[in-house]
Amino acid sequence: MSSKPLTKTLMKTFAAGFYQANAAMLIFLFGTVVIYCFFINTLGAVPSWAFTIWNLVITLTLVSNPMIMGIFFLLCFFYGLKSLRYVSAQLKLGQYLFLYYSSSSFPLGAQFKTWFLVQFKIFLPLYIYSFFALLIGFNFGHYLIPVLILLYLLILNAVLSLLYVRMVNRLAPVSDKNLFRLLTHTWPKPLFCLYTFQVFNRSKLSYLLTKGISWLCITAMFSLFTDAKDPLVLAAAIMLSMVTAHLILLYNEYRFNETQLYFHYNFPCSKVELFFGFTLNYLLLMLPEVVWFIKTYSFASLALLCFGLALLCLFRSLLCYTGLNIKKYLVFIFLLFNVIFLLILSQFTWILVPFIFLAAYLIYSRNYLNKILLN
Repeated sequence: MSSKPLTKTLMKTFAAGFYQANAAMLIFLFGTVVIYCFFINTLGAVPSWAFTIWNLVITLTLVSNPMIMGIFFLLCFFYGLKSLRYVSAQLKLGQYLFLYYSSSSFPLGAQFKTWFLVQFKIFLPLYIYSFFALLIGFNFGHYLIPVLILLYLLILNAVLSLLYVRMVNRLAPVSDKNLFRLLTHTWPKPLFCLYTFQVFNRSKLSYLLTKGISWLCITAMFSLFTDAKDPLVLAAAIMLSMVTAHLILLYNEYRFNETQLYFHYNFPCSKVELFFGFTLNYLLLMLPEVVWFIKTYSFASLALLCFGLALLCLFRSLLCYTGLNIKKYLVFIFLLFNVIFLLILSQFTWILVPFIFLAAYLIYSRNYLNKILLN
């Protein structure tokens, strides 16, 4: 039995639908950025030959630098994750229930081939880039990274295709219980640690992605500060970037407390207890980084952890002021990050710690009952 009708149906339903649903993002990412980087003309201040050489250097960096390759791999993973979420959400709609019966009537090999072609079409912009990188790399003697990029895309394409095949062949209802709940259902769950349980129960992917970004920040800081004379300046910069990498967990923790645990304001807890209590979540969620700092910087790690705790308290207190207005919050974080980073480079790190704690507590005490929530 030919699988061409199924392929055509899935292409139209999921591949074309994905592009329609994400048209704005795709036009910006693969249109505006590429055109700006490679085709925009200068006003004449930069000679055309210099502009051409600069573009060539950028392109060669993309196909010769392992760190850039790692960042590209991470972006491809996010793109694949977005397509996976889109397809899985569409499969849950009632209008596509027929696919569970029509597609499962084909052999698994035919299903895999069909879903591979669907995902290939979704990944088409990435494949175009990979072939472009392959062409440039082969012309200038860089063979390994362009080939690895293409292989990575093919493997990611195959893995996502297998997940789709598994989805459409899983007709039996899945038990709501998971391993984490089975292991922890008898554990005591303090109020100030509930978000940690929430993360490991329902937000494991966000947690893993945050850890990946945190690792990239640490690696990037080591690359930027290779000639740093004071190792504590490098350590403080790493701590700042690492705390900033956990912003999504901070934001979701505040959202969880304001929407799911709003009744905690009625408990007989002082402002100081509320201010420091929820930091237990951050210490638990950042435990891998805490262990790494203690192992790497030994005695100095205590001061560095105090600096990191002060930053966490400040960034969370800002949420009490901005509410769930993520745009306003990110503007404040951007400004604070740059100011604190400059002060770290000026070796004012340890003077900053008490002032950051004081500013965080003042912002929190004035706004901790703020109920500005966006729909």
